Amino acid sequence: MPDAPLWTPVTWRLNLWERIALGLATALLAAALRLALKPVLQDEAAFTPNFLALFAAAFLGGWLSGSISMLLGGLITYYFFFNPADTFDRPLFDLLSLVLFWVIAGLSLVSVVGLRSALTKLSVREQALLLAQEQERLLSREMGHRVKNLLAVVQGVVDQSLRGSRDLPDARGRIEARLRSLATAQELALSPFVDVSLAGLVRAAVGALGDDRIELELWADAKVDAERARGVVLALHELATNALKYGALSRPDGRVQLSLELAPPDGVEIEWREIGGPPVRPPERRGFGTRLITHAVAGSGDEVRLTYPEAGVRCVFRLAAAGAQALASDWIPRDAAAAEADPR
Repeated sequence: MPDAPLWTPVTWRLNLWERIALGLATALLAAALRLALKPVLQDEAAFTPNFLALFAAAFLGGWLSGSISMLLGGLITYYFFFNPADTFDRPLFDLLSLVLFWVIAGLSLVSVVGLRSALTKLSVREQALLLAQEQERLLSREMGHRVKNLLAVVQGVVDQSLRGSRDLPDARGRIEARLRSLATAQELALSPFVDVSLAGLVRAAVGALGDDRIELELWADAKVDAERARGVVLALHELATNALKYGALSRPDGRVQLSLELAPPDGVEIEWREIGGPPVRPPERRGFGTRLITHAVAGSGDEVRLTYPEAGVRCVFRLAAAGAQALASDWIPRDAAAAEADPR
């Protein structure tokens, strides 16, 4: 989080009645101070405490607080602290003193409010600068993380292609095809598209990962916006990178089941399930990659559940999508397969 700005305008936190109360309070405090200093303060300096109250009210509460403090404080001083006290029936000279106070106080009010406005603008600019710096740090960190993950994916693509190829030309063809798919997925993740087919997006992302051990089951499709589409692509790449480094794809016999299914009443669900990898333990701390996965989608009704069963990492993305529809597939759904195995 960026540091707090040097100056935060209090008026942003004061409503109308609070600013009125501030003006009244400073005027009364000025009267109390004038009463305390009555033995030593001459009539010629009767309005001195009112200037102090005016500065405080105008600086903290703006025009309204300053104006109330100036007008009310002047009247209180004029009525109670001139000789004779407790009357408005005074010589012309005393009335001129009150008018002169209001003129000087009004000019002071303009100056204080102007200073306050300048500090407010400075605060806004400082806050914008701090936010820009924070965004730059986050972007730099995210880009470094993406490059690191991308290199890990490319390494996994090359290793997997070489292990499954008959000869060098076959390996080169597989590597080129998978790298093209990877470039397509990266383009989808960064392009400013409006809506995209979620099934096509998942298919492209899996093709970009370039590993035949990722079993894809597409049972549904929906249109998602650019932000959620990018989040899904980045999260799948993060899951695949972790699987290549530490999870199921780090072992020759490991595999991943990736499915896209309807999630009634009005959504779809993407499930990533690792099988045949090393025993899994929950991480001791939440790293940047974990936060990237769990915050991949943030729309209304969206949810991400990342769990760590010992048999393999499981991640479920639930996306709200009013236009979700079922798709035909060559796969037998897991629920249907279980029903065939156990006809009860």
